Amino acid sequence: MSSAILTGKNLTKKNGNNTILDHLYVEIFETDFTVIMGTSGSGKSTLLYNLSGMDRITSGEIKYGEMDIGKLSEKELTKLRASDFGFVFQQMNLVSNLTLAENVKMAGLISTNLTEKEAIQRTELLLEQMNLSEAKNRFPSQSSGGEAQRAAVARAVIGKPKIIFADEPTGALNKANTVDVLNLFTKMNQAGQTIMLVTHDMEAALRGNRLLYLEDGKIIGELKLSHYEGKNKQREEKLEKWLEDMRW
Repeated sequence: MSSAILTGKNLTKKNGNNTILDHLYVEIFETDFTVIMGTSGSGKSTLLYNLSGMDRITSGEIKYGEMDIGKLSEKELTKLRASDFGFVFQQMNLVSNLTLAENVKMAGLISTNLTEKEAIQRTELLLEQMNLSEAKNRFPSQSSGGEAQRAAVARAVIGKPKIIFADEPTGALNKANTVDVLNLFTKMNQAGQTIMLVTHDMEAALRGNRLLYLEDGKIIGELKLSHYEGKNKQREEKLEKWLEDMRW
């Protein structure tokens, strides 16, 4: 069994009198594709933002290996996120006046000790792997949603992060582009990449091998599946039955 790379203990997040996470305990395991599901307002994205150090927990403890994330300064957190974590969101947040290739290369220069030549070489390789070679010189406004999101994935992984955090990464994509992006995540996970993905989409959820269900800031259910090797009816039925039990 894989070891826990990230652990949250007794996590509580409050916004005024509103409790978003309620004394939650969670572990994220190395090489797992962990999917977080739940209804709107259940705390899914808040959990992702707090585990990744993008937001501060109200109380509790978050350990990344032996490192207590809550005790890091903002400067230390920024350095950790740049070196060890990759982020993909529903809104791609690409720099509009840079081409897709330049967006990826810039991330490589910021998050690693690569020379410009090395960053260019790694960018070219990633764009080729993500079928973006023909689109690499386009600006985000000239690219399809799928192309922009695949570039965002390339940007997230150029620094070879230990964990990829993805928040509804296919929420703004059509079906064909959704499949392309999910295939990328699956391929990375099969190569050993640890992924934590928040989604409300069944197609995305099917790619996970471990699913957690949130309700009112607490994890109320867990489903373990094999690592994804392609769509099959049994996997879909198991997920559908679990979500039905969760009253999704």
